[in-house]
Amino acid sequence: MSSSAVTLGPSSTDAIVDSCPDTAMERILQEISAVGRRLEATDSKIKDLSADSKSIRVNVAGFQDKVTDLGYRLHTVESRLAALPDKEQELQFLRHKLTDLEDRSQRENPTDLRSLLDGLYAQPMDHEPADLMSSHSTLRDSILHKDADPGAFRIYYAAQKRRRFLDRPPRSQDGRDMALQAVANIT
Repeated sequence: MSSSAVTLGPSSTDAIVDSCPDTAMERILQEISAVGRRLEATDSKIKDLSADSKSIRVNVAGFQDKVTDLGYRLHTVESRLAALPDKEQELQFLRHKLTDLEDRSQRENPTDLRSLLDGLYAQPMDHEPADLMSSHSTLRDSILHKDADPGAFRIYYAAQKRRRFLDRPPRSQDGRDMALQAVANIT
C-alpha cells in the first residue's frame, strides 16, 4: 500500500472554515472570551493576594514588635519578682529597727506629753511674770488639744528657752541681773 501526504493550502483552510457552521464559531469565540475573563479575574485575585500579603507582613511586623515589648515587660516583672525577697528582708529589718526605737524611746522617755508639761510647770519660778505663770495650765491644755493654735507652740517654745536661760548658773550677781534685765527687755 502506498500512502500519499495530504497538504492543505490556504484555499483548503478557507474551505474548512467556510464549511463550519456559524454556531460553532460563536461557541469557540465565547469560550475564548470566557477564558480571557477568567484570566483577568485570576490576575485581579493575584493582585489582591499581593496586597493582602503586604498587609499580612506589616501586621506580622507589628505583632513581632508587640511580642518584643511583652518580652521586655516580662523581663522587668521577673526582675522585680526576683528582688522581692530582698525587699521583704529590708522591710523586716526596718520593722525590727522601728520596734527597737519604740522600745528604746519608751525606756528612756516613759512619760507622755501631758506629764512632761506638768513637770515643767510644777514649780513656778519667782522671776517669771505672774501672767505667764497663771496661763501655764491654759497653755498646756491648748498645746495638747487636737486643734492647737500654732501660737501656743511658739509661746511654749519661748517659755522653755527663757526657763533654760534663767536656770543657768550666773558667773556673778551682776551677770544674773544683766540676764534678767535682758529677758525683761525681750518680753
